[in-house]
Amino acid sequence: MDQEKYQTTFLLAFLILICALLLASPSPVTHAGPGLPPRRTPTPTRPPGGNNDGKPAGAHIILQVQSAPVEVWTVVQWQDSAGSWHDIEGWSGALDEGDQKVWWVAPKDFGTGPFRWLVYQGQGGKLLAQSELFYLSYSAGETARIEVSLVLSQPTQRSTSILTLPYPSSDGSYIELHVYPPQSGLWTIVQWQDSAGGWHDIEGWQGTLNEDHKKVWWVAPDIFGKGPFRWTVYQSEKGRLLATSDSFYLPNSAGKKVQVGMTLSQ
Repeated sequence: MDQEKYQTTFLLAFLILICALLLASPSPVTHAGPGLPPRRTPTPTRPPGGNNDGKPAGAHIILQVQSAPVEVWTVVQWQDSAGSWHDIEGWSGALDEGDQKVWWVAPKDFGTGPFRWLVYQGQGGKLLAQSELFYLSYSAGETARIEVSLVLSQPTQRSTSILTLPYPSSDGSYIELHVYPPQSGLWTIVQWQDSAGGWHDIEGWQGTLNEDHKKVWWVAPDIFGKGPFRWTVYQSEKGRLLATSDSFYLPNSAGKKVQVGMTLSQ
């Protein structure tokens, strides 16, 4: 009995000693290994290069109108694959200050086109001029500057003053209409034909004959060779149709001219 008691006492003492040793030893330290994921960097709320009003970095288009009346109205248009032009509702308005109109271009629209600028004699008024075709800027911070000059020509019976657009550059070509016999007040319109055979007026290619009884329009390089087109001649701007030309295609290279002659019946 005494020996059994002695063994029990020894076992308890040994267990107590082991527990004391475990409690006295320091706890191991765990260090972050190289395989742990890095801390997420907060994303800035404004992209780099943003401006003060919160818009991301973009570009601009600027219209410069020389000798512009105070009341002029400007509209930017885009051209579809069929050659038709469409107003851009968000890019319409009066000049900002002096003789300029500025619009901001979003990065997603960089490099798109072609576009053109129209200048009217007030909102809903008569078309005064159209710009050459242009494409939007290709990178942030760029500015596409478009110039339109309103040049006063000699008055005619139709109006007290006609404002026309000079030919923009020498790298384009021309279409020219000759009308026989010459008459005063005639109104000319160039039309384009769609794939279904329908004809559509081109808003920017309309007007009276020049003093030499011709009508000339500048053709931009990016529409060389397109067609078919045709000329129509009216008795006046709102008058009856007098004649329609044969269909033709635009010149296919710079400096060339497509001349069309039309004879009016007596």
